[in-house]
Amino acid sequence: SRSACTLCPESTYQSERGAAAASECLPCDMGQNAPRGSTSSAACVSTTSCEAGHQANATQHCEPCPTGEYKLEGIGMCQKCPPGAYADAPGAGECQLCPPGHFQTIDSDRRSAADCRACDRGAFQPLEGMVGRQACLRCPRGRFGNASAVASEKGCPECADGTFTDTEGRDACDICPAGRRGRANVRLAEKRAVDGACEACPPGRHRASASALP
Repeated sequence: SRSACTLCPESTYQSERGAAAASECLPCDMGQNAPRGSTSSAACVSTTSCEAGHQANATQHCEPCPTGEYKLEGIGMCQKCPPGAYADAPGAGECQLCPPGHFQTIDSDRRSAADCRACDRGAFQPLEGMVGRQACLRCPRGRFGNASAVASEKGCPECADGTFTDTEGRDACDICPAGRRGRANVRLAEKRAVDGACEACPPGRHRASASALP
């Protein structure tokens, strides 16, 4: 029965099924401890307390966490920075978050600020520590984004009179097509469609090429 299976002793682990004796439970490294019944070497942690950004090595001396990892003060091992953060030098006690206007891929090394990628033109991103390109929000209709790494919707300027964007995420505004001229002093809402930003040439007039000019 299940109750007849005995937990592996403290400071050991066993990741395979079918162990027949306590001798098949593998010991943690010297100076490490793990609770009874541990199933992975990851459960083995040092009993030596180290300052923040440091972990105990096999000889129980404290050494800096490698780049891309961090650790709080006390026992335990260094951990990889969480998604959306990075540690760009050894011995980090905490990770730095990617800044607004940026995002990090889930498979990033998390070792430097270069692992934080800028949102493309036509988008903005207002929060720290974001993961995935989908975190970048598209500039709304009637606006455009002509720079990358923009942190706020305020970084998406309004289209000028006689221009418009009828889709989100544009990096430039469209000009009025042939046969139309730009309207002056129009509201933002009207710059979200060609019919709001542009008007047809009146009788007796024409415009052969696209233009933003009235």
